[in-house]
Amino acid sequence: MKNIIIFIICFLLMGGVGGDTNSVSDSIIGLHIQTGPGKEYTVWHECGKRLNSLEAESRALQYSEYIKDSITDVYERWNEEINPDHVVAILYRESSDDECAIGRKELDRLRDQSGYSISRKNIIGDLKKWRSANMMAHKVCSNRDKSVDLGCLDREMAKRNPGYKGIYAWDIGAGQFRWPGSRTRNRSVKMPDGRLVKNVGIDDLLEADVSIQMLVEDLALYKRACRSHTHWLTRKGRKVRILETEEAYFVHHHTGEVAWSSDYWRRVNRHIENILSRRHGVKIASNGRFLF
Repeated sequence: MKNIIIFIICFLLMGGVGGDTNSVSDSIIGLHIQTGPGKEYTVWHECGKRLNSLEAESRALQYSEYIKDSITDVYERWNEEINPDHVVAILYRESSDDECAIGRKELDRLRDQSGYSISRKNIIGDLKKWRSANMMAHKVCSNRDKSVDLGCLDREMAKRNPGYKGIYAWDIGAGQFRWPGSRTRNRSVKMPDGRLVKNVGIDDLLEADVSIQMLVEDLALYKRACRSHTHWLTRKGRKVRILETEEAYFVHHHTGEVAWSSDYWRRVNRHIENILSRRHGVKIASNGRFLF
């Protein structure tokens, strides 16, 4: 239990449900800070553009407001508290806070084979072309039992664009939701301001506020389900201790409700360590221990 005390204290220091906007903004910027010879500098790319320090600070404040509003909204509706540090860490892990992110491997392949230029307009346009090509290829390659021959699908997609070969879906947006996929198909999202986003589409997934709202909603559901799960902290293949729900549930954003990934847990926790260490001015391990 001791190892979770720091998590709880830090959550309370964030300023209540949703956290203090400036503190969350500082946490976001902190993850983008890199150290060079004698100085620190901010590295943040979004939608094919590198943000300067002022743009990055402004964007971090926008993201922090989205996070705070979504956490507050979800708490009021479902009575589940989501730690803003977890949201900040996941967003950085998934997309480095790039609302235009569409999957690194897929994007690299498309850029190499098709001369892809990274911009919001080009990304949306190409995803829509891919969707049209994919639907046509599925019609050609679907069997009577509705299964799809992947070899046929690759050939049909390559006929339409060589860059599409081998791409069966995309990880889209700040939260990197799989599209097409079960978590995005026919999904509608009620935003904190009351706006209803019906049947979330490509354009919506590439908007940070929509992606963050979807992420926080999912985290609340995963947290609720995770209370019935047992997850172990392991070290060199040996079980060390059972993880508390508060320090484990966020992994399900990556794995789905029933699976688990120790690697993802450790990767996200490295970002959480960074956040807590910068906030408190001392090194803090993700297991809650201060490292002096």
